[in-house]
Parts: sequence; C-alpha cells; structure tokens
Amino acid sequence: MYKLASVLILLQMIMLAGCGGGDGNGTPGIVCSNLLPVPEPAPAVIPACLGPTTGSITLSGTVEFQRVLHNSGLTAGLDYTNIRRDAARSIAVQLVNSNSGAVLASTVTDATGFYTFNAPTNTAVYVRVRAEMVSNSTASWNVRVLDNTRSNALYAVAGEHACTGTINETRDILATHGWSGTAYNPLTRQAGPFAILDTIYQGMQLVTASQAVISFPDLIVNWSINNSTDEGELVCGELGTSFFNPNNNQLYLLGREDNDTDEYDQHVIAHEWSHYLEFNFSRTDSVGGFHTIGDRLDMRVAFGEGYGNALAGIILANPVYKDAIGADQASGFAFSVETEPLVSPGWFSEQSVEQILYDLYDTTNENANGITDNISLGFGPLWNVLINEQRNGLPLTSIFSFISALKDNNLASSQEIEDLVNSFSINGTTIDAYGTTETNDPSVLTIPEAVLPVYTNLPLIPNPTNICVTDEFDRGVAGGNSLGIRRFFRFTIPSTGNYRFTASFESENVGDIFSTLPPPDPDIALHQKGLFLISQALGTTETFCQNLTAGDYIMELYDYNLFTPHSNTNSRCFDVSVVTTLNC
Repeated sequence: MYKLASVLILLQMIMLAGCGGGDGNGTPGIVCSNLLPVPEPAPAVIPACLGPTTGSITLSGTVEFQRVLHNSGLTAGLDYTNIRRDAARSIAVQLVNSNSGAVLASTVTDATGFYTFNAPTNTAVYVRVRAEMVSNSTASWNVRVLDNTRSNALYAVAGEHACTGTINETRDILATHGWSGTAYNPLTRQAGPFAILDTIYQGMQLVTASQAVISFPDLIVNWSINNSTDEGELVCGELGTSFFNPNNNQLYLLGREDNDTDEYDQHVIAHEWSHYLEFNFSRTDSVGGFHTIGDRLDMRVAFGEGYGNALAGIILANPVYKDAIGADQASGFAFSVETEPLVSPGWFSEQSVEQILYDLYDTTNENANGITDNISLGFGPLWNVLINEQRNGLPLTSIFSFISALKDNNLASSQEIEDLVNSFSINGTTIDAYGTTETNDPSVLTIPEAVLPVYTNLPLIPNPTNICVTDEFDRGVAGGNSLGIRRFFRFTIPSTGNYRFTASFESENVGDIFSTLPPPDPDIALHQKGLFLISQALGTTETFCQNLTAGDYIMELYDYNLFTPHSNTNSRCFDVSVVTTLNC
C-alpha cells in the first residue's frame, strides 16, 4: 500500500428549505464580517497518462481519519499528542476523472473503512471522499456535514491525481486533524466532519441492534470552523452553542478554534443526535432553554436533557461526558452520567434522569452513595418505551411517563426498577405516568404551594380552580424552563363542542418588595399527545374559546412576565376554569 496526499475541499450543494421553518440559516443575503479565510488549495497537477484505456483494474483502499482524544484530567481538553486513526465507516466515496471531473464510479466504505472500484486503465483519476454517510440496506440513512457559513457546501477530502496502470492498485485516504501545535491549518483540518459522522454512526448501530429494519430521516449536520459561541446569525457561525433544531430537523455544531470545538466531543454530538432521534421516533414536550447540573427544572426539560446525556453515554459505552473548550482546545469539563455526586435529586433533575436511564441500561450494578442498582435491561426495553408509550401517551414526557411504562412492560424487573428510582428521591413504588403520588417538593415557599401536585385535576364547572406558579428556581435566567414556573392540568372533554378557557390573576406573593416585574400575563397551552394550541393574549386575564373533540387533554399555565430575568422570587396565583359554551 502507499499513501496519497489529500486536501480538504468544499462541494457546493443546493439545499431545500426545511418544513415549516425555512432553512434555519439566518437572514437571506446577510453579509458576515467574522468569517475565517480559507485559502484555495494549490491547483492540481494532472499527469499525462500513456497507453490504451481498454479494460479495467481494481482500485481499492481504506479511508481513515485522525481522532483527537481528550486528556484524562478534569479539564477534559483535547490532547494533540494522543491521536487515534479510526475507520471512516459507511462513507460515500467517488472515483473522479481528473480531466473532465466526471464521476466514474461511486461506492460506500464498509465497517473497516474499505472501498473498491473497477477503474479504467491508463487514466488520470482521483478518489474523493464525501462527508456523507449512506446506507440503503434494511437500515437506511443519509447524513451529510455541510458548512453553514459557506453556502451549505458539503465537505470532502480529495486524494492525489494519478494515472491508473494495468495492474490493481491501492489508494488509501487519511483525513488529518490539521493542528500545528498553535493553530489549525484550514486545508489540512479534514478530520472533523468524519469524526462527527462516525459518532452518529455509533448511535445508529445502537438503535439498529434493537430495530434492524428502520429508516432514519435524512440529517444535515451544520459544522464550520466559524461556528462559535457568539449568538446571532447562523450563516455567520453565531450559534451560541451546539444544538438540534427541530424546525428544520438539523444539527448545528461548534467548531471555532480557541473558542469551542465539538467535532471531537463525542458526547456532545451524541447528545444532540439523541434529540434528533427523540424528535423523529419518540416525542419530546420539552421547552428547552438554559440548564445545568443542580437545576430544578420543568419535568419535560429534565427528562429531555437527562435522556440526551444518558444516551450519549450508552452510545459511546462511556459514562464520562467530556467537552473541550477555550484556547488551544485545552480546557473543558467532564462529568459522569453514572456516578457523579447528586445535586438536588428528584423528578425535576436532569442529573437524576440521566443516572437512572444509564443504570437501567448498563451491566455494571453498583450499590453505593445511596443508590440501589440491581438491574441491567440493556437498550431494547428503553427504546421500546421511547417509540411507543413515550411517543403516543397523553401525559407530558417526563420521568413519570417513562418509568411507569417501563415497569408495566418489564414486570419481572418491577421491584429492581422501583428500588433504583426510589434512590433518586422519586416515588418509584407507586409511580404512574402523571406523578400522582409524588411528594418531593424542594420549594421553600409554603404560601402558596406552587410545585405539587404535578398535575391538577380540572373539573368542567364555572367555579374556578386556584393554582400558583413560581419563579423560585429560575436562577435569574430567561426562558421559563424551571420547576414551578409552568403548572399542568388534566381534564376530560365529555362530548365534541365549544369550550371556554379562562385564567385570571388572583393574588401575588413577592419575595422582594422592590420587585420591578411587569403585571401578570397568564398564557395557556393545550396538549393532546403533543402541543397543539397556545393562547398568548396580553393582559391579566387570558380567555379563549376552542372547539374540541371528546377525550382527555392536558393544559399548561404560565405567567409570561415571570420569564423575564430578575433577582427576586415571585409567586402568582390564578383562577382557572374550563366550561362549555355555545359560541366561540
């Protein structure tokens, strides 16, 4: 075998707008002033080939990429002295005529990165490896890595232009990391897109082991050397953070050096891909927003983020989540989704959710630090709940809906599931999908009660039900995703007809007499196996009429003005009612 030089190139791609939300790439025609320059590669030297072009040879090789590993310390930075060569699996490879640019043949690498072509003899050709992962078997997928800051160009690595002969030959391709010791070389920073694809490949292998016949929706991963933690226009790389965008079903990953690069942060990639998986095969009712370990969160956010962290550990068979950031990518953080000391455990904790899910899956059963782990279900039972009860159930997605279904589906392991869940200050013994018997209330506010019950039963009578919301746990961050800032109701519509919903401000308790918050502004959202209506009129009373079919529903109430960042603690109470009416 011999190695051929390779260069990073961008192939221009025409992208279609995502359903319902445009292409997600910011304002059309915007001019970005912050883009890093990428020099053009040197013109290719195309050799003159002698001899007849009749017949063919076998041209084959292996495609690999350099993966930069993290250091073993708590900083979790990248260690450029610790490089591993990994196979580029399920990757699209093309054989290209050097003179005409015509694609002579296409194939996909196997699980070892190997590819093979029938190539014409005595012809100048090169091998082009596209940042595109393809499968058309019982499990199908198409995943591409594009540069969102350069007209959505597809990344590719091109090998050297060389003449074929009359005997079989080998052309290996190695995508390099491109780090010089002080900076990245844009032309040799080739490995990133393939490292991203390989992490997603591992996620798909986990799923297909439980469901062999499956079609993954096409996925675009937007990664660029310009993608930074600045917030602004996506076409300028101003991402703020890596994220999954359900509006266009795409991932956005950071990549700006000396800021935050995520192409080698496998847990970050796997976490964001898990949201793609959840969105397309399960269901999430999460409202998103800022979150960190120790936060007391809206139960939907706690489940969604805890699930993402746990699934990342499961996909990579490694519970230690690492994220490199900063100058030279040398800083960062690490935590374990299995053994990290618990902060504020409970149904509102993403940390509790991630450790429960990981312990349900893994084969290492530990009983330490107050955790009772005597169960090893593997991934299959978890996947079954995600794609069935979690997807199709009426209750909002939470640890309650997940665990109650898991217990029902695995009666032989019911006691072990209960013991594990109880270890995290969640009532696993009598758990149901609505958290009816949950008693863990971390609030220090006793008047009014603004956290439990998880759901309030709402009768269809004129007399209103009084309910309170609180911003006690919001940390002064906007977004409205903390525990207690949204409250939930269950109600049943007995027959198809028009129904009037009302939420009126009733009273207020303010923890700081110098509160500068705007007046109350209640809003209502209706759910039935997913959000289907939000009413957000201004004023201290929210009222609207909706025609509903008979069945069970979930209602969500919040005060929009409590989402505003502030330092004092507030609680506001509302009178809520649903009544039948003749006219809307």
